[in-house]
Amino acid sequence: MPTFLWFYVAGLAASVAVGFAFYFTLGGCVVPTLSKLFGERAGHLWGRSFRMLVVTFALVGGLSTQWYGCEGYADRGAVERSREVMFEKSTDQVASAISYVTWFVVAAAGLGAIMFATLWRGRNEAAGSKGRAPSQSASDRAAPEAQR
Repeated sequence: MPTFLWFYVAGLAASVAVGFAFYFTLGGCVVPTLSKLFGERAGHLWGRSFRMLVVTFALVGGLSTQWYGCEGYADRGAVERSREVMFEKSTDQVASAISYVTWFVVAAAGLGAIMFATLWRGRNEAAGSKGRAPSQSASDRAAPEAQR
């Protein structure tokens, strides 16, 4: 296997390792939050899908790194001749994976905050619009009975 491919696969493996690090780190925080928001079973489902998306975004971040030079795919030979450049490209893959996961988590947190606020407001409006009769004081309730 060519050296170029070893560096590329090592960069992808490191990107997936970054994804799994976020998977285990964030998974412990996200699942209880989603379970409170959606219920026990749905929270675990959404938590698992969130964690899988974290790993997927890390992999996409690693795959999105450009390994060739300015002249396109034909310039791959210039990268392949230098181990330092290949190592730099591999570390760029890891940095890109971290960047993609960070943006995904920030976007998911923003959407989660909007969803939580919407659900919270809906609960408060539903509780306020139940049409509860104003409570009467004890003396008002006792007055009709005392008149009998």
